[in-house]
Amino acid sequence: NKGAAPSRNINRNATCSVLCGVQHKTDAATGEHGDLLDLIAGARQLRTFGETLDEARLFLSLPRPEPPTRERVVASTGSPEASRRLFAMGSPVGGTLAERYLHRRDLIGFSAETALRFHPCCYYWREGQPKDTPPETWPALLAKVTDVNGNLTGVHRTWLDPATARKAPLDPSRKAMGNLLGHGVRIGTASDILAAGEGLESTLSVRMALPNMPVISA
Repeated sequence: NKGAAPSRNINRNATCSVLCGVQHKTDAATGEHGDLLDLIAGARQLRTFGETLDEARLFLSLPRPEPPTRERVVASTGSPEASRRLFAMGSPVGGTLAERYLHRRDLIGFSAETALRFHPCCYYWREGQPKDTPPETWPALLAKVTDVNGNLTGVHRTWLDPATARKAPLDPSRKAMGNLLGHGVRIGTASDILAAGEGLESTLSVRMALPNMPVISA
């Protein structure tokens, strides 16, 4: 019967069904059915499934299971994986300081360009400083470096001055990370013709003049 109180001297082997939930009982008079967990919940007036499991574990002298732990994987500094994580943290350039920077360079129409993103607080380590020196944070324009299959292999970072929407007063104000050899920042899908340039702004200028021309920046 579902309302019957379980006895504390029940054989412990039989009470394994408390946790397994395999011994289902049906009341012939009412048609109600359930397992020993239902009996415990009813007898002890427990409101939640978690409380019922705690009571069953107490009877069986079982410890509460430890929650699973997830080991945090740290990507190596400057690696392609670190590049992917950084680019994923960026946002579209539309309406951001990155778009203002592009506009100051007379580069219009790239607010929705998926190869470009904006990061408001991108780390910057000055050259020659000790490795344990905390990094500075500056806004940055991120440009995605990909291989011929479109896989992200690296990121170009151009740090920006929020007061002027120009390049930040850093030396250098642009750095690249990841696997760069043979890859580049691609705007548009290449077919028979591809325009290549050394700087991001130069190739974006070509793209503005020839909107259907795919370009790549080394």
